[in-house]
Amino acid sequence: MSIHGECFCGTVRFSLDVAPKWLIRYNGPIGRKFGAFWIHSTQQRIVLECEASDTMSYSFGDRAIAYHSCILCGCTTHWEGLNEDNMDRIGVNGLLLPAEVTDPLEIRKFDGASSI
Repeated sequence: MSIHGECFCGTVRFSLDVAPKWLIRYNGPIGRKFGAFWIHSTQQRIVLECEASDTMSYSFGDRAIAYHSCILCGCTTHWEGLNEDNMDRIGVNGLLLPAEVTDPLEIRKFDGASSI
């Protein structure tokens, strides 16, 4: 079973090989501004269907991850790990999946504001 998500314009697409069990919401400074509900996994379980030039990336702080947004419609689409500890990790914005997939899911809160 494969589940597909995409940004508003369809330029950045991704697929998951299993349905998520929950969504993660961060209250840290960037998490609040992006307004995303994240699904985390490894790059083997989430497949991006776009070119690197289809997104713009942003990284801050310890530069452990890069957040990506579509260059055309601006949707925050995913993040990718940048260092040795998380190079195989990826997160996608669950709000880009169909509502029938995400509406029944639990939303888990991660307190990123206290860890800064």
